[in-house]
Amino acid sequence: MTPISISKHRNQRGDILIEAMVGALLVSVMFAALSYALSRTLVSQGYANAQSIALLDLRNDVLQTKGINALCGGESPGSVRGNLTLSAQCTTGDIADVGIAGQQMTITGFVGSSFSLSTTSSAASQSRLGQDGVMIVDY
Repeated sequence: MTPISISKHRNQRGDILIEAMVGALLVSVMFAALSYALSRTLVSQGYANAQSIALLDLRNDVLQTKGINALCGGESPGSVRGNLTLSAQCTTGDIADVGIAGQQMTITGFVGSSFSLSTTSSAASQSRLGQDGVMIVDY
């Protein structure tokens, strides 16, 4: 009876090693997938931070210092941090029949809701902001 149990034990000797190797392979695949997901998340977070900074620069440095009327009057918006060049587009129009204190009047040359300030697509803006590098602020 003893020889049967010894031969059975000898047949199963490498099974634990194979199970351990399969387990290690599964864990390594799981860690590779997690590291890829983490790297993509960090890249997206970096682009989000750069876009947030560019948006703040557009609002604070350009719109508040120069103003919409100056930009619509032909003044160049210049550039913001990171050599991001800007372009401004606006359309002026008339507002007809505005009633103020019982009087009707027409306001001419009013900058309506069609003012747009955007970054232009370049290699610098694409590397900083991601995708096509264009970021638009509409008012």
